[in-house]
Amino acid sequence: WGVGGGGGGGIKVPVTTRQTVRVVKPSSVAHFHCPNTLPLPSLWPDRPLLVRESALHDTDPLSERPPLSLSSGSPFPFQTRLFRGEMLLRYDSARQPSSAPYFDGKRRLQSVVITGRFQREVAFHDLLTGQEFCHNVKSPGTMMSKALLSAIKVIAPLLSCRISPPGDPDHSSYFVSPLAQTVQKMRVGAEPFALSPSVAVEEDTRLLGGQFGGGGMDDKQRKKFFSSRKNLEAFKFGTELYYTFDFYNDKMNLETWEFGLMGKRFKLERYLLGQPVRVLARAGDTADYAWNFEVWHEKQTLTLGDETDE
Repeated sequence: WGVGGGGGGGIKVPVTTRQTVRVVKPSSVAHFHCPNTLPLPSLWPDRPLLVRESALHDTDPLSERPPLSLSSGSPFPFQTRLFRGEMLLRYDSARQPSSAPYFDGKRRLQSVVITGRFQREVAFHDLLTGQEFCHNVKSPGTMMSKALLSAIKVIAPLLSCRISPPGDPDHSSYFVSPLAQTVQKMRVGAEPFALSPSVAVEEDTRLLGGQFGGGGMDDKQRKKFFSSRKNLEAFKFGTELYYTFDFYNDKMNLETWEFGLMGKRFKLERYLLGQPVRVLARAGDTADYAWNFEVWHEKQTLTLGDETDE
């Protein structure tokens, strides 16, 4: 079943992984960027987590480039047809001590910051962010699914989603919303924004002009303003300015691989069925991604029919 919204209805989710991703033995060729295999968790530099670019970044499937380094807290440069910039993933953990000042006194569990420039203009209503899955995911049940989606739509009123029903030949599912309406903090500047593990992204959208000129809006005002599709259609991401987005939340615990909502905690490996959590932004109905990163937890390898001896 699906719920319509602002600009994501009927999108096509590209098939980027097999339904079962294979975990290879150390004696096999374990390429970190091969979309259909995962190296043995003992080889992951930030075990229990593995973060890598999606195959949709046009990376060589046989590339031996290492995955993103989390322990260092350093930003990761990337480039797609749509965006060129850096990504920084922070999570509240002793495994990433350099990010401790950022999380001090906050309820947040993780933060993903993207900064850089767009390679071409993109309408605000057309740039979507969220989660998408090219194969089946396990539903927590009809009643719980409706309750969860109702809760999410309070903060993301233009949510477009689809949960593939049993027997549907299209196995894809997605939950996407216009990025400008849902991102927690947005900064627009004339100069590059320097990323560091402790940096705080402050809302500053005055350079968007129009209603944002002068004193600008805070993040709550911006989200309310862009909850209207008409308002979204009046703005574009340009190629001359630098955009910084901070996606943070207090719901997803990367280390325990659990998602908390409505007083319940959901073990993600039970529902993702061998698919990653994604950090993504895409241009509407096309498969043109501004960025697309995969986040894996070693708990998922226990459900993948792995061929390891561990």
